[in-house]
Amino acid sequence: MKLAPNSIVLAAALTFGGITVATTAAPTPAIAQDAAARLAVSGNTEVIGENGARSEGRAFSGTVSLDGRRARARLDLDGIGSRRFSFRLNVGDRLSGVRVEERPAEEGASGRLWDIFSWLRRRGPSFEVIPVLNDVDANDPTDDDGDATDDGDADDTDANDAVRVLSPRNGEVHLAGDFLDLSVRPANARVSIEGPAERDGDRIRLTGKGAVKIVAETEEGRSEAVTIEATGLVVESIEVLDDIPLRDVSAPHFRAGSSDDADDKVEPAAILQNEALEIRARVRAEKALTDGVRAAIEARDGDLVLKGRLVLGGNNTASIRLESDDALADHVAVNALSLKWSIPGAEGDAAVDLDESTDLRIYTTYKNPRENDIWARTVPVATKLHYELAADWANGASKNIGNGSDSIGYQADNRMRHHVHPDDFKDDTRPFVSAYRPGIVAPFNYEVLPGAWQAKRRGERGISSLYYPPLDVEEDWQDYSHYARNFGWWVLDNPTHTGGRCNQQASLVADILGTLGIEAEVLLLHRVGRSSQTNRPVRMYFASGWNFHGVCNTILEDGTEYCYDGSFSFPPNRKNGTREWAESAPGPFVDGWKDYWSYEDGTRGRVPEWDEPTRWRGIQD
Repeated sequence: MKLAPNSIVLAAALTFGGITVATTAAPTPAIAQDAAARLAVSGNTEVIGENGARSEGRAFSGTVSLDGRRARARLDLDGIGSRRFSFRLNVGDRLSGVRVEERPAEEGASGRLWDIFSWLRRRGPSFEVIPVLNDVDANDPTDDDGDATDDGDADDTDANDAVRVLSPRNGEVHLAGDFLDLSVRPANARVSIEGPAERDGDRIRLTGKGAVKIVAETEEGRSEAVTIEATGLVVESIEVLDDIPLRDVSAPHFRAGSSDDADDKVEPAAILQNEALEIRARVRAEKALTDGVRAAIEARDGDLVLKGRLVLGGNNTASIRLESDDALADHVAVNALSLKWSIPGAEGDAAVDLDESTDLRIYTTYKNPRENDIWARTVPVATKLHYELAADWANGASKNIGNGSDSIGYQADNRMRHHVHPDDFKDDTRPFVSAYRPGIVAPFNYEVLPGAWQAKRRGERGISSLYYPPLDVEEDWQDYSHYARNFGWWVLDNPTHTGGRCNQQASLVADILGTLGIEAEVLLLHRVGRSSQTNRPVRMYFASGWNFHGVCNTILEDGTEYCYDGSFSFPPNRKNGTREWAESAPGPFVDGWKDYWSYEDGTRGRVPEWDEPTRWRGIQD
């Protein structure tokens, strides 16, 4: 059907400066000196704020009258009322519609009456009507189909009609994974796309980072190429939420390097086993975006998927929260994560990667840490070094039960070992955190620690017993005075003299378990007291001559007491059992008792029967 020049209906969705406007208009012919026309227009404004939030905007409707080159618009703006606008057109312009831009209110005024009056008028948002023009041939103002390019026929088409990609526009930058409106002229033109993008009906999805070239083509011609860019995200920082505080760590737990060649910095975090992982990430677009973005976002490492919502506004940065549907781990472990960030696809569509991987290191632990009751505590239990070691030594166990592969206490007792000095590290054995400060010399007894040859040759130490200061001292570094305060983690952490006797090694087991949230104490297997008449300190020795033995006594999940040996037996099967079992005599540690008491002070010696104690601490009859 042949349409009159002034009756062609245009329907389009346009985006200008953050204001989305839908217009419906009857286009005018090309403007001549005596041109006159009347357009019916309608649409709406929609404000996109800096944080990506959208307002409902205001609807408008009205008419645009053209008399010569002067256009006058009378519009009814929802919530504002009727407003009149005017603008000029040049000869040859063809008005196909208008757009309405909403501008923020101006603030402030000087003391002059006119300035105050102007400010009062502009306290609310203002609007501007801007003509929407089509390119025309000013020397050929009449044609078949109303676009001012006449081929002389009557078929509503023109041989020279320009084929165009109307949206997206050349030079735009969008986030990979985003969907963009696709509009071409004529609407039935074929569209070819080169680069990381694919067509989805009347939209384009950016499937990766890089340049995308879009061309429309018909039998009569080919459009100029429109090139846009798909960019990714930079993850600037990550904070693990609801984490267990570590004494020597503060958030963020991931921080991007301060320069292009700087190493990324990772600080570990700790959470409970069987809990979901929740993080807060600060992200920014690699390049300034043309429009804001609202989209689902994921960070994935294997089967672990953290999900959140991304809202990028005018400053191209956002703080987002992501949470995993499932628990990070159901056991005690060191979880070294490498998170890959992406925009998930719809059903059947692949996800679109946004960034290189970002690293996190998270310890999953049994319960919140506790400082168990040991004598002469030197260092706190909740540090990144102690979590690193305790979580590794737990060997994937998840329960506070007596023994076996899933027993945290049994695994830790059989896997603890001395530190390796940085001088012995190899490229593939360098730990995440070193027990020794840079430049510090090795302990004086480092060369005689169990597994010393492995540390020197391999850069890592095998599972072994711990160093026990000798009773017969030949060198100064062997003297027990250097080890007297080695309790708990200090048995290993003492930078000059590492090791300790049975009760000290038992206190180390108690501290390892305390780091993982298990209640434990040092249980001394002995008999000590005061003589009944002279009140002197006395002791009953083992039949073998030992004065005492110390083990780690643990409170299990069911409330019962259970003991782990640290020095009287050897890994990987150290002695372990109930408290009654440990205290039995003869038993696993106490071979029996002497049939007399000994003084522990002065000249010592055997306690006569008249001075023997009637009550004592430790193992009873």
